[in-house]
Amino acid sequence: MKLNWKKHLKFSLCMLPFALLAGISMGYYSIGTGLVAEALKTIPQGRIIAIVTLQTVIYAVVAGFLGSVLSENVGLRRSLKFRGKATLTALALGSLCGLVFFGLDYLVFAKALPQVADYYNAYPFSLAYFTSEIFYGGVVE
Repeated sequence: MKLNWKKHLKFSLCMLPFALLAGISMGYYSIGTGLVAEALKTIPQGRIIAIVTLQTVIYAVVAGFLGSVLSENVGLRRSLKFRGKATLTALALGSLCGLVFFGLDYLVFAKALPQVADYYNAYPFSLAYFTSEIFYGGVVE
């Protein structure tokens, strides 16, 4: 079977804008929560965001390319076409699922599991957290 590099590269490049947004939001989230406090003593904030973004972009593009190749080889590849109503329905349902999962995690599991509650107490909700969850956890991963 001949490998269609262009098709797989096109798929992985479609991940690029999401990976950029994910990397930037993860950088801000890491700084806001203090996860990189030691690094901030010697590395400027902008450089940390750039490093996290570059790491995320490389991860997303390479994994996207390999995943595209593998999915075709095992018969799991589907054509990706953005069609008006179908695309909007997928976005709406995906967003709804994300909100349900976050709501369950925050409102139910945080009350039942001390480890989850400790996490939310240590790292409070923020816009950087929310966007990193959407773009990194929801799209890139």
